[in-house]
Amino acid sequence: NIDVPSTATVIEANGQTVIPGLIDMHAHLLSGGFDTVSEKSMSYDPADQQRALKQMLYWGITTVYDPVQPLEQGLRLRDQIASKVFPAPRLFISGPGFTAPGGWAGSNDPYARFEPTDLSEVKEQIETLASAGIGIVKVFYDDMNVSFAQTLPKLEEAMMQAIIGEARAHGMKVMVHA
Repeated sequence: NIDVPSTATVIEANGQTVIPGLIDMHAHLLSGGFDTVSEKSMSYDPADQQRALKQMLYWGITTVYDPVQPLEQGLRLRDQIASKVFPAPRLFISGPGFTAPGGWAGSNDPYARFEPTDLSEVKEQIETLASAGIGIVKVFYDDMNVSFAQTLPKLEEAMMQAIIGEARAHGMKVMVHA
């Protein structure tokens, strides 16, 4: 027997399946990514993002991590969800993905990419994310030689290590596409 507080809402679920909320740790909220029905390709359209998040919630996803998007747009979406502007799972974002200049970053949108060329840029970019309350950094360490006809520039290992070190110094987690 479980003591249920008198203020609790009791839902009769006899004969049904109840599971905990699902967590999606890698959902690109862009047209052509999650929303494959759209005619758009690789667009960060807010209406498409809202529709995808509502659909995810309907499917039982209560928390989602979106690893690459323009920072300001991602922050606006995160704030709308926190303010309950529309029903959606809890959202974690990374902001722009880190890559080599001209490398793969999951998006060609210049606002969804950081392409540092020296350590001072790394410090500045990580500080921008940390100041915005971002908790996870996405790093791309791949030349995409198995996906494209021509390889792309790959982040230098020393630069990747600097990004990881700077992120950790700010208490951030790091996800690496390798």
